[in-house]
Amino acid sequence: MMTQSFNRSALTAALLATSLAPALAAAQHAKDEQTLILYNGRIHVMDDNNRVVDAIALRGNTVLAVGNEGDVRALAKKGQAVEVDLKGRTVLPGLIDGNIHGTRNAYYCWTSNIRIDFISDRNEALRQISRTAEANARGTWLWTTRLPAVFHVNGLSPPGMFTLAELDRAAPNNPVMIMANGFGLNAQLNSAAIKALDLKAGDLGVELGEGTGTLTGKVAMPALDRARTAISRQFEAASLGQQASCYLDFSHAMNRAGLTSYAGAQQGGIFNAGAWSANAGVPGARLAPEADAPRATPAYREKALAEGVLPTSIDRGWAEPNPMAMPRFDYDGNPHRDGLNPVNELDRAGLLSTRVLAMLDPRGGGIEGVKATVYHSVGMMGNDRVRIGGIGPGFYMGQVRFGNTATLLPPKDYRQIIETLACNRWNWTDQTYIEATVRYKLDVIEAVNRTCPIAGLRWSFEGIQEPLAQASLDRIRKLGIGVTTFSTNIQGRSPLPDVAGPTPFADLVRSGVKWCMGSDGTLGNPSDPFGHMWYAVTGETMDPNGLKQPPSQRISRLEALKAKTVNCRFHLQNDRIGSLRPGDLADLIVLSDDYFTVPETDIRYLHSLLTIMDGNPVYAEGPFSSLDDPFVAKIKVFKDNARVR
Repeated sequence: MMTQSFNRSALTAALLATSLAPALAAAQHAKDEQTLILYNGRIHVMDDNNRVVDAIALRGNTVLAVGNEGDVRALAKKGQAVEVDLKGRTVLPGLIDGNIHGTRNAYYCWTSNIRIDFISDRNEALRQISRTAEANARGTWLWTTRLPAVFHVNGLSPPGMFTLAELDRAAPNNPVMIMANGFGLNAQLNSAAIKALDLKAGDLGVELGEGTGTLTGKVAMPALDRARTAISRQFEAASLGQQASCYLDFSHAMNRAGLTSYAGAQQGGIFNAGAWSANAGVPGARLAPEADAPRATPAYREKALAEGVLPTSIDRGWAEPNPMAMPRFDYDGNPHRDGLNPVNELDRAGLLSTRVLAMLDPRGGGIEGVKATVYHSVGMMGNDRVRIGGIGPGFYMGQVRFGNTATLLPPKDYRQIIETLACNRWNWTDQTYIEATVRYKLDVIEAVNRTCPIAGLRWSFEGIQEPLAQASLDRIRKLGIGVTTFSTNIQGRSPLPDVAGPTPFADLVRSGVKWCMGSDGTLGNPSDPFGHMWYAVTGETMDPNGLKQPPSQRISRLEALKAKTVNCRFHLQNDRIGSLRPGDLADLIVLSDDYFTVPETDIRYLHSLLTIMDGNPVYAEGPFSSLDDPFVAKIKVFKDNARVR
């Protein structure tokens, strides 16, 4: 029950007044700020004692107090508090993603991105496609992400790719292109897409119905490339305001999913991914040199062929042409391609609802790119809402791929990069999938650490996808380096044939290293945080028939929750998130069901009924639906203006 209407302007003023003050001082001196009290709930503080309390008080953007209902409600001054009865619901700190490709959802517009990641009911998935169509103008392309990894066709009930007729009913007025795991390197189009591309019988890559001679909507290269090019041109046409509007829709979806903070690469390419992109025939596109492609060792090639891996996948790695990749235009095209521009625009407007730690991706890569960034960029500056975190993810530094160490930078070159970062005290994240790459990089880091210590810096290996040797874990812990994981096998099998798997959740918990669960979301994996927690706890995958996470690497619900909250402070470079202690930033979610008692198989379906970020209700539904009205009103004004900018 509310004792007073919600005064949004007072909370906004309080946020501005206290956002740069120390946490305790903000709580002590915010005498004139309105207090928001949530009571009669099960509030998981996520402190050292794993306390569960009845009530929490927020003042401005800060947690004021937690404890029993009587004590917390007594803090409210008469006439200056909003009280919300949780009716026994579970409250968690806002969830954190150690690596999600978030900022790129501005340029690669989330609004037109079909998201059916954890929807198993076929009819509900089709309804979601219809909802996506309703959110877009007639004629707008609707699509799924670059890698065929947003969902698995075997995860639908009944299983299988959507048919031409199903997509026509779901989105008759919008061209649709869908790729998925279990459908090969192909895409399914609807009739509007076939018409928009002027595809005909006899065109290369177009499938015809058996005995009918009519198009089924299933396409492969090069017809698939025509669809991807059309979608890329749609992205290119968007203004800064329109991209910011797309990012708002991404943030709104993440807030419903329970996410309030994430770290991610700052670069804009959801479909390009460097040397993997398929650019042939795209005007102005940048082609990757053939020499960049990783080559398999003879031993790996023999093993992979025996397991049925396509020879082209082995011999060319992810080189051109790659049907999984969208065409990429050069960086001298759209001036708003960089995902941070729309994010900054939203921060200025007071409309950010997820905290962003952006890692810079040096243009050009290698030592020259790193030096140019370190010496000429403003790094590791910002505020608690959006901040430059350092350099990363560092894919250009190389991986051991397909059993071949020649794909790594030479030790001398890699050492130059590490020395430049360490000696200039820059934070750093390096994409490092497997044990062989970890060992190589640790050798260099340990040598540099003797002359330029990295103590006090926030360095991380990102995207660990297979178990690491105990010796490597010990070395990582001793250096104070963090680790994030990708949950690549959540689809049922790894899309990287040279990754042994499984994701080493239990090993990381036992090792004591600083581990934060990432997702690689919106690029190669689903983005829903509870889906990844479900995978870590149950071992189940999106393909019911796929490769499961073995029991030896599954973890408890509490361990998974820590890996999505308090354990991620190091990686997000913010020690006031991930928990609900007095003085912490006021980020929390009220759940649709209890995370700790719901059947394990249903963890993936949990979502937030009320999401508060920085003290502001930014998402609300059901019994809390009126609490985000002021925020929603501001979004509407911004979007209306964005249409004409």
